[in-house]
Amino acid sequence: MRTWWNKLKDSALFLYLICKHDFDRFPIDPNNPAFVENLWREAKKEEELKRFFGAYAFLVDVFRKGDSDLVCVKLPTSINRHKITTNTKSLKG
Repeated sequence: MRTWWNKLKDSALFLYLICKHDFDRFPIDPNNPAFVENLWREAKKEEELKRFFGAYAFLVDVFRKGDSDLVCVKLPTSINRHKITTNTKSLKG
């Protein structure tokens, strides 16, 4: 478990959102011949991107209040926070 945590800790909040809150944000394969087209298609999903990064910003704020040392990407305050449930009883899986 410690090995996986060390490998994935920088991505922990992103993985949490993807796995527990059904955000469809897995990285695009750069070796795929349609990489640019796929990247362009994803970039056009502006509302979904705002919701994803807003949820991420909300989690960052929650962890900072708890004085956590979890690695977080700094986001501007101009990103609207998208409140998500962090109640483990209401989460799937």
